[in-house]
Amino acid sequence: MLSKNEKNVLYALTSYPDDSNIELCRKTGMKYPTFVSTKKRLMKEKYFRTVNVPLLQNLGCELLAVIYSDFNPSMTAETRTMKARKTIEVFDEIFLSVCETQNGFSFSFSKNYSDIAKINDIRIKVYTEMGVLGNKKPKEVIFPFSVSKIYKFFDYASLLKKDFKIDLNDEKWDYNFFSTDKKISLTKNEKIVYSGLIKNPESNDKELEEKLGISRHTISNARKKFKENNIIKTVNLPTSANSVTLFLYSHI
Repeated sequence: MLSKNEKNVLYALTSYPDDSNIELCRKTGMKYPTFVSTKKRLMKEKYFRTVNVPLLQNLGCELLAVIYSDFNPSMTAETRTMKARKTIEVFDEIFLSVCETQNGFSFSFSKNYSDIAKINDIRIKVYTEMGVLGNKKPKEVIFPFSVSKIYKFFDYASLLKKDFKIDLNDEKWDYNFFSTDKKISLTKNEKIVYSGLIKNPESNDKELEEKLGISRHTISNARKKFKENNIIKTVNLPTSANSVTLFLYSHI
C-alpha cells in the first residue's frame, strides 16, 4: 500500500510531468526534502516510468489511425500474432498493437491516408488467408490532426486522482495533446538527439553525450528546441502492480 505522501507524489508526477520538483511541492503542499525523498523511493521501486512521446504531427505526420478487428476463435492470439508480426507489424507507422483471441486493435501515425490504406489492405489479406476474419472487415477510424483534438493520451492522472482521493482542484479540460502548430525541420544531429531522447527518456545530457557522441551543448539546445516547438512531450506512466490493479478495478 502507498502512503498518503506517496500517492500525492505519484499523482503530481503523472499529472504534471514537465513541472520541476519545486513547482510540484507548491502544488502538493509538501516540503521539498519530503517530496524529493518520496519521489526517489517511488523511482527505486519502479512505481512509474518516464516516456518521451514524439509529437509527429509537427514533423509531417497528418493523421492518427485506429484499426479494430473482430476475430473468430479458430486460432490463438499467440499464433495469429506470430504470423502477423512478419507481415503487418513490420510497418513503422504502427506504434501500438493490442490483441486477444477474439479481437484486437492498433494505433498508427502516418503522413497520409494512402499509407494507412496500404497497411489495412495487407492486414485484410493476411487475416483472410489465416481464416480468422470471417465476413467482418477491420473497422477503421481516422483522426486528421488539423481538425481533431486529442484530450488524453496515456493520461492516468484523473484515474489516480479518483482512486487515491486526491483533493486538488486542478482539472485540465481545454487541452490538446497533439496540437498542430507548425511544421518543423531538424538537422542531422537534432534527429539523432530526438531519437536518443525517445529511446532514453530518463537519461541526462551527460549520459546522452556518451551514448550519442554529440556534445552536451548541442543536446541541451536540441531539447529546448523540441519543447518550444511542441515536437516532444514527457509523460510519467504509473507502472507498478498496485497501479495496474487500480486501473483494472476502476474500469470494471
